Formats: sequence, C-alpha cells, structure tokens
Amino acid sequence: MKLHCLLAPCLSALAAWHTPALQAQGPLPPPVSPTSAPPAVPGAQPTAPAPIPAPGTVTGRAASAAVGGYENTVTLSATQLLQPVFMAGQLFRVRELVGNDWGICNYTIDSPLYGTFLAHGNNQLLDRITELSALQRMDVVTRTKDYADAVEDAADEEEDIADDAPDRNVDSIEDAPSSGIGKFFHRIGKDVKQGFKEGEANIYSSKTQKTGARVAAAKRDLCRKLGLNPYSSNVMLQGRLDGMSRVMGLAKVNFQLGAESADPVVAAVNANRGTIPPAMADLVYGKGPAEIRAANQAMLQQLGVGPVDAAGFCASPAFSPWHQTQFVVALRALMGVSGLDVLVRDAATVSTVETDAIFYAETAQLMAQLKAQQWPIARIDLHNNLPYCVLQDGSVLLALHWDYASWTDMSDKAAQWLQSLQVNGKKPTTITIAITGVASPRLRQEMEKRGFRLLDRQSKGPMN
Repeated sequence: MKLHCLLAPCLSALAAWHTPALQAQGPLPPPVSPTSAPPAVPGAQPTAPAPIPAPGTVTGRAASAAVGGYENTVTLSATQLLQPVFMAGQLFRVRELVGNDWGICNYTIDSPLYGTFLAHGNNQLLDRITELSALQRMDVVTRTKDYADAVEDAADEEEDIADDAPDRNVDSIEDAPSSGIGKFFHRIGKDVKQGFKEGEANIYSSKTQKTGARVAAAKRDLCRKLGLNPYSSNVMLQGRLDGMSRVMGLAKVNFQLGAESADPVVAAVNANRGTIPPAMADLVYGKGPAEIRAANQAMLQQLGVGPVDAAGFCASPAFSPWHQTQFVVALRALMGVSGLDVLVRDAATVSTVETDAIFYAETAQLMAQLKAQQWPIARIDLHNNLPYCVLQDGSVLLALHWDYASWTDMSDKAAQWLQSLQVNGKKPTTITIAITGVASPRLRQEMEKRGFRLLDRQSKGPMN
C-alpha cells in the first residue's frame, strides 16, 4: 500500500495543533501546559539544525502539484539530505538522486564489490551499509582453509543423510505409468502398500529435522554476531547467510568473524542505528518464526488485544518476524495505554508490503520513546479510521515514522484532518506532531500558520 494513505491523515495532524510550532532536534522535551511553560534559561540560545534546502524543480506528480502552491519533492538530493559520512565509504556510494515516495526516501547504493542495492527509507539505508560490511566479513572467512575443510565435512554429512533415506516399496518399472492420469488409474484393484518402511522413515525424519534446526540456529547466531536482521529483504545477503549457515550447521562448526572494518562509516552507522532491545534480540535471534509468532501473539493478548486481532496481526505476510517483533516490543513499552488494539487492528488491516510494516513498527517505536520521555500518553483513538495519541490532559500527540516531510497536497489534507479532530466532544488545546525524520522549511511554515507544534528529527538516522 502507498504510504500516502497512512501519512495523509498524519500530515493533517500537523495542521490542527493550536500552539506555536517549535523546531527540535534529539529527544523531545516533556510536554508542558499551554498556560504554564517553564521560564527560559538566562543566556541560553536555542539550537536547531540547518534546514535542508528545498529540492529543485521536477516533472510529473510534483510539477502538477506546484499549481496548487505545493512543494516539488518527487526527487531529492542525497548530498542535501545525508550526513557526508553516509554518502560514500570503502564499500559503497549513494547515488545523488533520491526518490521521495510519499515521504519515504528511496536510495540507490552502488558497491564496487557487491553490485547495486535499493534502500526504502532512512533506517534501511543504514541496514544496507551494515549488510555490506557483513558481506565483506563473511567473504574473509570463506577464503580460509578452515572454511574449505568445513565445506567438505558438510558435503559428507549431506551424503550420509541422503544415504539414510529409506527405500520405497514400489511396483516394478514394467507397465507402470510414471505420471498423470495413467498413474492415477494404475492403482485400481491393487493393494496399495507403497511407502516408506516405518522405522527407516522415523530415523530419516529425525535426522533431517535435527539438521534443519542446527542450520537455522547457526544462521540466527551468525546474524546476531554480525548485527543483522535474519529476515532482511537483501537477496544477496540471504544467499550468503544461507550458504555459510548450512556449512556451519552440517559440519557443526563455528567461525571467528573478523572485527568490523575500521571504516568510519561503520562506526557512524552503529552510533545512529541505536541498539536492539534485549527482549527483541532474545526472540529474533533465539527462536524460529513459528515460536516468534506464538510469543508475539501471546504478548499482544496480555496487552489487552483480542485473540482475533492478535492472530490476524501475527498472520500478516507484510510483517516479517523482525518487524512483527519490533512492533510488539514497542507496544509492550506502551503498557498501560488504552486502545493498543486500535493500532494493532489498523496495522494488520492496512499493511500489505514491507514498507507498511516498517512504517507501523517505527511509528510504534517512536510512541514508546516519547512515553519513556515522560509524554503522558493515555490512549490511542481513531478519527476517520486513523490512529492518534490522546494525552492525559486531553491534548493530542501524533507520532509518525516519516523520512522527509514536505508541504504537498497530502500534507494539506492531513492538516484539514487534524483541524476536524475533537477529543471528548471539543477541540484539543494542543496538537503536537512528532516525526522521525526531517521537515522541510515550507512544511514547518505552513504548520506554524495553522498553530501546530512540529517536532522533527526524533530518531537517530543518516540525515543532516
């Protein structure tokens, strides 16, 4: 699903706020009453990041939108968006042209060693850079004699397992149709006793199950050591992980992975990605997909989500075990907030592709972060089928995973959505919009005109 369906109302949220707009970087300050703001610190000067320049004129959707006075942001400049350290490194270079798909930045990354990769969003850009470093570290291991010996041992183990496969009791080849309708009717009048011998089948099944479990565990452990998402959509990475983990699982060996590259980009990525919560790491690296799904469904029900909604969410193909767990762990940090089932149901209903799952997982994580920063979130409500947070004093907080927020027709409609918002039958005194990424100067201006409080850069990431 296009992200504009998710962001449109959220953008409108920007327009319904009734207090002066602020620009902030880093953690949000605790909310203050509109009538009792804290006194300014003498001599303190507000600090704010330099605004990202507006992108150049483009054609297509943005050009037609310009007729209505909106920004042309179908394409953006990587040089303007990104910190210099994330533009290029020993293993990659980010192309200058960045696609802006309804607020999500789409990057193209070229690697002289591994080819071209796409990254859908700021966080996935950091993931791809980490994955390139991991590919190099795995390549170093595969060139060692120890690995070559392990490959031979793994091949011998596969041969042994194949030799243990039980023979089938079948008809002789004469006159026996090999397939199709002939094979179907050939069984008429026969005493069907074909199949595996029970004892042999049990031994073979046990061996293959144990081997498969070892290989899967080896892959998860490899990903833990490399700091990777085991369910990454990076096809090349998955091929390398599957190959190495199969050798490790079959040969029953482990390898010492070399230290991360001394490239400063790697250190910068680690500093800007944040850490995986222990509860999430324990699940995604310690359990298989079925166990993860069961654990997440049980946790949702403990949080007050109904069995049907919990099962429906956990069955969504848009959410990999990684993003599913990220979402559920974030909701657990929101324990005590009512209406979590509203967000779960919305995520399950709307999400059809990975970018949708990323949006909801990162949005839930932002909500949890704000709650930890003492924003008193009381409940999650719906207005025109879109979720938002209501604080204990009746004011509204709209938290969104949004890479680059510009003033578009979608933003305008979102502002109108916020202006129509009511809490307990009346307009909220304050509406705050917090986004993970960056707001353009024009969007900030339009939101301030409408009396909204806009707080951007709430997530560490690669942007200036």
